[in-house]
Amino acid sequence: LIRDQLAAIEKVSRGQKVVRSEVDEQDVVAFAGTASAVCAAILRFREGRLVDKREFLFHDTQDIPALREEFLPRYYLEDNEFIPKSIAVDELPAGSGELARLLGETRGSKVRLYVPQRGDTARLVEMARTNAFLQSRIAELERIIAEAGKLISELSGYPSLTMTPRLQGTVIERIDLMPVDGYQFVLILVTSDGLVKNRLCRTRLPLPFDLLREISDLLTSRLRDTALSEVSVHQIALLQHALGEYDFVLQPVLQVIHEAAISMENPEVILGGEGRLLEQPEFHDLDKTREFLDFLQDNEARRLVLLPAQGHEGITVTIGQEHPLDQLRDSSVVMGNYMLGDRPVGVIAILGPTRMDYRRVLGQFEYFTNGLNKLLQELFESQDPK
Repeated sequence: LIRDQLAAIEKVSRGQKVVRSEVDEQDVVAFAGTASAVCAAILRFREGRLVDKREFLFHDTQDIPALREEFLPRYYLEDNEFIPKSIAVDELPAGSGELARLLGETRGSKVRLYVPQRGDTARLVEMARTNAFLQSRIAELERIIAEAGKLISELSGYPSLTMTPRLQGTVIERIDLMPVDGYQFVLILVTSDGLVKNRLCRTRLPLPFDLLREISDLLTSRLRDTALSEVSVHQIALLQHALGEYDFVLQPVLQVIHEAAISMENPEVILGGEGRLLEQPEFHDLDKTREFLDFLQDNEARRLVLLPAQGHEGITVTIGQEHPLDQLRDSSVVMGNYMLGDRPVGVIAILGPTRMDYRRVLGQFEYFTNGLNKLLQELFESQDPK
């Protein structure tokens, strides 16, 4: 297990320090997005150190130039954020000269608003833009799945269960170490399903930018196509040998892989619209309804409700005695898998009385799941626009 393997990698010093970068007091701002959401990512440097990173997500827009023009003055001038000496951006907004003047006037001294063309700051802008894209895609997936349960409940008039993506067997596609300064980097783990984990890491030895790229290539080549839960002791030993004095990089890498394995392979099942049970004559008995809802409060119980649909194509219906759980013998469950590409990764369902209008419900359910699958495919086929 990765947890056991982590115990074998304990060579990272906790007394880490951060080198002073060329950047003194500066924010780095970049924008990127998916087909239906844009993220603004900000890296905040104070006294040459990265002290904070922030992401702001905006749904139902693809107009990055308009958002950039609106966001920057609102963030710095209306929200009373600290205005640094320098703000590096991926592109200048319309009216950038007037914005720089207002920023300087508010700060009380000149503020440089610019697009770096080369060097360390240009790399930081690229890192912020990449982070914006990744965060927008992750947030969009979470939003779609969370909203799916609410929408199918409203559409059908029955409570819903929505399983978050079950990515058992997900493999590593890429590991990137993106430089911040000599002693800091952002670790990015990308899986075969397009999901991402990232973490800011500090090191006890300086890691030049070129060396980070070499380490990224090494980690990716050795771990690509390995399942998250199947990183072996042999692979770790080979990486330790190859990395030599830099083998401490493995510690955060394995931690992030372990966390990804837990979060992706142990899905949550979200209950939505439970109040709609009270609209059904079969649940006018409050004691019966309370008992049923108590049963559904347990995540493992909710997962068991969806078990008949897992691994099956199309729509699965269990009616009364057909369901293996005693608590559902007076109910019907209509459920189906949603997909990433051609791979089923989660289940969505509605629960109702055995007398439900199956023709209406099945038609609604099929139409809804087809639309959900199309949305997810568009999201995960979207590319990071340069």
